[in-house]
Amino acid sequence: MSLLQRFLKNDYTAVMLAPARAEAPHAFGQVTIDPWRYCILLRAVQRVRAISYLHRGLISVDDLATGQTYPTKFDAGSWHFVVFKHGQIVGFIKNRLFTRTVPLDALKTYDSIERLPAAEKAVYGDALIDFIQSSQSTFPQFGESSSWVTLPEKNSASIGMVLVLSTFAFYAFQGHALGVAVSRADNGAAKILTAICGKPLGQDGQVLPAYYDPFYKAQQRVLTFDTRQVSAKFCRDVDQIMGYLSNIDVYYPGRF
Repeated sequence: MSLLQRFLKNDYTAVMLAPARAEAPHAFGQVTIDPWRYCILLRAVQRVRAISYLHRGLISVDDLATGQTYPTKFDAGSWHFVVFKHGQIVGFIKNRLFTRTVPLDALKTYDSIERLPAAEKAVYGDALIDFIQSSQSTFPQFGESSSWVTLPEKNSASIGMVLVLSTFAFYAFQGHALGVAVSRADNGAAKILTAICGKPLGQDGQVLPAYYDPFYKAQQRVLTFDTRQVSAKFCRDVDQIMGYLSNIDVYYPGRF
């Protein structure tokens, strides 16, 4: 039984939330412009993030916004792949896609790097800028994957795998992309991404080590990826998830 078959057999479903001004890939068959539904779902995502962050001790109840949510400045401009079980969100991942310029302050990766001491920030910031510039010189699209969140669940490992692989399926729909992701160095998302095709960010031929992020209270690693170079081990799963994405509901907050 394939990963997607197990996912469906365990009664998981998913939707996609799109940024307001993004174009809908032709492969998406169930596109709906519904600002009210979009807002309800995005606030639900932000509540799940709040639950996860509170549980991990990253924030306090005083940091929560209206409705017990924890929004971020990156939410409105991101594509969210959201997984449900019996009507309740159990996980999500978000992706950004840039087709022209890549503003550093629009990247969650750079937001993490900004929290480093000055010397480290300069090294990682320069490496990120170099990677973005070299990527755009060879490929027109740049992506970022972030906020891999799952709630405690019997099948959370398989949910996590579907979340990460959905990133590659999503970018394949868009014509592929080179990109970055920042994740805890010791968690499942980083390990899965590395197994699929991720490589640590480097500078001058040297791999940059993981660094301590004071917000996440953990070692973080910046990984780069090229969605055209998925490991053969995962190609079938990505293809199947692409087929699944073509039939899920995609909600837009406004005209595209």
